[in-house]
Amino acid sequence: MILFSSHRLERALVENSLSSWEKAKYIILIIIFYSCSGPFYVITPSFGPRPPVGNSLVNFVSIILTIIFTFFGAKKCFLTNKAKDDANFIERFAVLSIPVAIKVFTISAIIIFIGSFLIDKCESFPCYNSITYIVDLMSPVITYIYYLLLNNSFKRLAILAKERIPNQEDAPA
Repeated sequence: MILFSSHRLERALVENSLSSWEKAKYIILIIIFYSCSGPFYVITPSFGPRPPVGNSLVNFVSIILTIIFTFFGAKKCFLTNKAKDDANFIERFAVLSIPVAIKVFTISAIIIFIGSFLIDKCESFPCYNSITYIVDLMSPVITYIYYLLLNNSFKRLAILAKERIPNQEDAPA
C-alpha cells in the first residue's frame, strides 16, 4: 500500500497498476480508522478524573475487537463481491452500507438506551459512565452484526445480478 505519497498513488491509479484488493484496502483502512473513535485510556493520558481501570480495559479490548471484526467483515464483503463479478466494490460498499447502517444504528440505540437504564438501576454495578460502558461492550457485537448484514446484501446483489443476465439460449442471435 502506498500510504504517504499522494503522487505515487495517483500515478498507480492512472496506470491501473493496483489490483481491486489493493484498492479495497484503502477503504478498509479508512473504515478501521473510523471504528477507533473511542479513546485509548489505557495507553494515552487524559485530563480530568480518570475512569476506573476496568472501564479502560473494556474500552481497549472493545476497540481491538472492533478493528478485527471491521477488517475481516470488510474483507468478507470484498470476497463476496469478487466472487460475483469483481466490479465496483467501493461504490457498492458505500451504497449498500447506508440501509444497513440505519438498521444497525436504530437497533443499537435502542439496546444502548435500555442497557444504560438497567445499569443505572443496579447500584452495585461498578461503572464510570453507564452509556460509555454499554457502548464499549456493544461495539464489537454491533460491528459484527453490521458486516454480517452488509455481506448478506452483497450476496443478494449477486443473486439479483444473475437473475437479470439472460441465459445465452434466450438471447437473440
